[in-house]
Amino acid sequence: MFQLRTRRDLVFFLVICTLIFGMGLLFLARPPQPLPDEARAYRAVGGTLHEITATSAGRRGDWVQFRVANDARTFELNHLGAAEQAASWRPGQTALSFYVLQPEGEPGAELPVRAYGMVVDGHARRALATDIASANAAVYPWVGLFPLGLGLLGYIVAFFRWRSLPAA
Repeated sequence: MFQLRTRRDLVFFLVICTLIFGMGLLFLARPPQPLPDEARAYRAVGGTLHEITATSAGRRGDWVQFRVANDARTFELNHLGAAEQAASWRPGQTALSFYVLQPEGEPGAELPVRAYGMVVDGHARRALATDIASANAAVYPWVGLFPLGLGLLGYIVAFFRWRSLPAA
C-alpha cells in the first residue's frame, strides 16, 4: 500500500488530490446531459455496410466505427460486445439499420455519429430504449460530488500526515 513517508510523497499525493478535486468541480459546473427519452428525437438510418473503419475491444468497453453505403458520415456503435458483434459483418452484404440523434452534425464531420438501437440483417441486436437507458444510467446532475469528496478527503489525510512528519 502507498504510504506517505517523505515530503515528496506528500506533494505527489496532494497533486493527485487536486486533480481529482478539480475533476469534481468541472463535473459540477458542466454536468453531463442525458439522452432524450422520446423516440421522436432520433432519426432512422439504414443501408448496406460500406466499411468498418476502426474497432476496439477492451476492459473499458467496445466500440466499432463504420460507414454505410451512400453516406459520407462515420457512425460509432459503442456498447459491451460491439466489436464481437461487428466481426460477422461483411462489407457490401450486411444490412444495417439504427437511429441517430436528430441534430447529428454536419455531413462529413470528423467526429463519428453515435448509433443507437442496432438492427443487423433484420435481427434486432439492441433496442433503442435499451441503448438510451444504458447511456443515461450514470448521468445525473450531482455526478461531481464523488470526486469532489474524494479530493477533499485526500486533503484532510494529507494535512494530518503532514503534521506527523518529522521536521527536515
